[in-house]
Amino acid sequence: MSYCRFGEADIYLYPSNTGIVCCACDLAESNGEREREREFSSYSAVLDHVRQHQAKGHRVPDHAIERLKTEQQRIGDVYDVDKRYPPTPDEEDQ
Repeated sequence: MSYCRFGEADIYLYPSNTGIVCCACDLAESNGEREREREFSSYSAVLDHVRQHQAKGHRVPDHAIERLKTEQQRIGDVYDVDKRYPPTPDEEDQ
């Protein structure tokens, strides 16, 4: 499930198997990068990136930032798709 999508935000941010992706990223284009997609392997890097969007006046919903921070606190700074989701009650008992 995405952190935020176009319509509610000026960015489209979603988790992938290898990182957190900023899709069709206007910042990548303004930096002269060919691909307009940025992928981040740490929460601190993606939060810095989101702050750059906000500094440019791009809309980023508070709930997206809070979700990123919550995941960062729960699993650490390095993104790991296997740890992203809350454990089931069975997993917590192990």
